[in-house]
Amino acid sequence: MLFALDALAQDDETHVIVLISKPPSPIVARTILERAEACGKPVVVNFLGANPHDLARPNITAATTLASAADIAVALLNDQPLPAVENEVSCDDLTMLQNACQSLPVHRQAIRGVFAGGTFCYEAQLICQQKGFHAASNTPVAGNRALANIWQSEDHTLIDMGDDDFTRGKPHPMIDPTLRNQRLLNELNDSHTAVVLFDLVLGYGTSATPVSELLDQLSHIDMNNAPLLIAHVCGTEADPQIRSQQISSLQNAGVIIANSNAQAALWASTVAQTQLQKKELNA
Repeated sequence: MLFALDALAQDDETHVIVLISKPPSPIVARTILERAEACGKPVVVNFLGANPHDLARPNITAATTLASAADIAVALLNDQPLPAVENEVSCDDLTMLQNACQSLPVHRQAIRGVFAGGTFCYEAQLICQQKGFHAASNTPVAGNRALANIWQSEDHTLIDMGDDDFTRGKPHPMIDPTLRNQRLLNELNDSHTAVVLFDLVLGYGTSATPVSELLDQLSHIDMNNAPLLIAHVCGTEADPQIRSQQISSLQNAGVIIANSNAQAALWASTVAQTQLQKKELNA
């Protein structure tokens, strides 16, 4: 990271630098932040799970989510006011989610996350945890627990399908999503699942037809009696898969699309909160 930071600091075409990482050790973090502070350009730092106050230094702006890091970088580039961070669900989104939950029976309580992107999985765990939902995972964040069996979800579970546990001798799920899609189908068939949270990553080198492969799996599901599906599509219109087309196909299949991974995790937590309230009312 230091080598990349130095290279970007010396690049005349780079005006704002964004650093994203899972939490480094205190010594490593201090070294990186000192170099960033001295680089002479605005730097946005998102160390997932870190306290923003610990990152505060001249020339450095802390971001609490991946999406906010991007928004802050654009604002700094264009000399605009820094955007507010959305930590709560809007009234319109809350109404949408509560309406979607009306068809869910009370026994559906669990959040299940099936991710191709490890950083997305990490961020989703943190956000669900902040909302009171501690999950199991094959790559648990601090405060969450490790799965006893990575092939079997338990209660709230968020899985990084791109971790070495799943990719030894197999292509990464961004390249070949077969194994990820099978796991997603398993979660949909679990009677305890309230919502399945997942990412769809576009770009060169990733699956050319990610949605069509997923829809083949969803065709085996009665979507009227299924858990909710909430997704975030990471990509642009310039990607070969064309982001808007992938979103449209998912929405036509009944998938709820969030603008970012953080928003998707927040929405999934809201579904779990709604289902928990149902359970308490029926107790």
